[in-house]
Amino acid sequence: MTIRMRMLQVIVVMATLIGLITISAFAQNATSTYKYSGHSFQVSPPPVWTGVVTISLSLTTPLQSNATQVLVSPSALTISNGRTTLSSSDPQSRFVAVLWTDASANVVSWNIAGVNDTGLSIASCFAPYECNHDSTDQTSVSGGTVFTGTSPTPGTWTVTIPPTPVTASSSSLLFNAVQGGTSPAQSLVVGSSTPGVAIKTSTSLPSWLTFHNWLSGTTPATIPVAINSNGLLPGSYSCPVTFSTVNNGSVTVNVTLVVTSPGLKVNTTQLQFQYLTGSILPTPQTIQITSTGTQLPASVSLTVPWLTANTLSGSSPLNVIVGVNPAGMAVGTYNGQVVIASGSSPTQTVNVSLTITADLRPIITSAVNGASFKSGIGPGTWISIIGINFTNTTTGVSAPFLTSLHGVSAQLSGVGGAYSLLMYYISPTQINAFVPLEVAQSLFGNSCSVAVTTSNGTTSLTTQCQSLAPALFNYGTQHYASATHIDGTIVGVIPGTLPAQSGSIITLWGTGFGQTTPPTSTTSVNYSGTGGVLASPVVVLVNNTPSTLLYAGMVGVGLYQFNIQLPDGLATGDYPVTVQINGLTTDQVMLPVR
Repeated sequence: MTIRMRMLQVIVVMATLIGLITISAFAQNATSTYKYSGHSFQVSPPPVWTGVVTISLSLTTPLQSNATQVLVSPSALTISNGRTTLSSSDPQSRFVAVLWTDASANVVSWNIAGVNDTGLSIASCFAPYECNHDSTDQTSVSGGTVFTGTSPTPGTWTVTIPPTPVTASSSSLLFNAVQGGTSPAQSLVVGSSTPGVAIKTSTSLPSWLTFHNWLSGTTPATIPVAINSNGLLPGSYSCPVTFSTVNNGSVTVNVTLVVTSPGLKVNTTQLQFQYLTGSILPTPQTIQITSTGTQLPASVSLTVPWLTANTLSGSSPLNVIVGVNPAGMAVGTYNGQVVIASGSSPTQTVNVSLTITADLRPIITSAVNGASFKSGIGPGTWISIIGINFTNTTTGVSAPFLTSLHGVSAQLSGVGGAYSLLMYYISPTQINAFVPLEVAQSLFGNSCSVAVTTSNGTTSLTTQCQSLAPALFNYGTQHYASATHIDGTIVGVIPGTLPAQSGSIITLWGTGFGQTTPPTSTTSVNYSGTGGVLASPVVVLVNNTPSTLLYAGMVGVGLYQFNIQLPDGLATGDYPVTVQINGLTTDQVMLPVR
């Protein structure tokens, strides 16, 4: 037997008690209008929804002449998640159909009842009529339990309510706390597939666990979970907490508290110091000492004599500034420890390493004229850069000169530019390099910087740049002039040399006398040729008396030649020689005349 009916929206409330629902239904004779006399009933759920709730429905109506039995369909009503709605689009819809049939099982009349959150409503009509029916909202009902008899009898429907599925944002919560301390609170969210379901916990919480007065609520519920380790011994504590709904839906969350003893903590377990011999001491480093739980005393000890500390005792929190004193220590790697103790608390150890390396960076102590060894740098001048750690070898080269020699280079910089110097000679303690003639005029009269670069680094020295830095080459403590006879023999008084003679022609050698005519380019790394006569006039004085100047010019990179004829009548002796150019006079050198 199949009936079509309109899905009617009905109202069911589930509150605290389900009572007896009585429906009065009757029919008049076949010539009268069929009607239903009834009303909607409010029902309430029991205090706690258990698995099955039975709703008894009594039907009382005058027996129709052709009604011989009552068909109840369905015989059981299942409410999923605590609710039932009469909606053809809702797969959880449930309804009750009460059918009166005749002896041939033809429907005489029918009633339907539906359930939802807020109440119960009964709708009725009699066959063969359809009440409030439309073509877009139909359903078919068939089957059920048949109650037979001479008159309609009460029908009973059993309502099954499954437990509401309950979820938790985490299946476990872990807290770590120091004895007597706390741990940051955590939040637990308990929800359900249907929002608004009542939940509560029946778990008796231990003294160390609190939900901040939360006892019950509705889903989704955010529950603050906190702990307090006061009075607890070190160890692990656990409490399974169950949250349940009124129809036995539940979820269990395990809360664990791990309590540890108070102790010292340090912000690092390793300090490393690097020291270059001869340089400033490494920057001290700080060990931050704190404690878990309460304040604790701390004592500090150093295991090696080269370690230093600003304090050796105090209370947490405490900053210990650790330094090193490598005085008298050889190149190498050294290890020590800073040990922090506090009673029975576990000892904290900070390992310290000190690496001492030789400082191989170049160091410049002076930059001087290569002929006079006096300060002052000018264009067209060979200079000597004095210092240490320039190289591990001693090398001299001839033209053409390059700007780098065995990985060593030198540079002059100042107002107006920077210039690479041509390299002639390098040793561990000295570099001979040439300053180009093209140095900008803006460098003159200003401080400038000479830098040396090696594979171990770069260093520089501030000096003075000037327009000219003329000087005559010389040797020995008596500053004998580096001079030659016209045949190339060296002028001197030691074996293998010959002194000058009155009226003879000799050659003096110098550097730093400036530009030539025509101008000479000295910035090219391949320059090796001669230059030309000096652009500025010069006077060579012998014993403060001008001599006959036969030639004055540059004959090599930065090498200036002065050919002079000595005056007649010079007596045996050592005579001072100077050169004047552009108002400047060189330091005197001595010329032996015999």
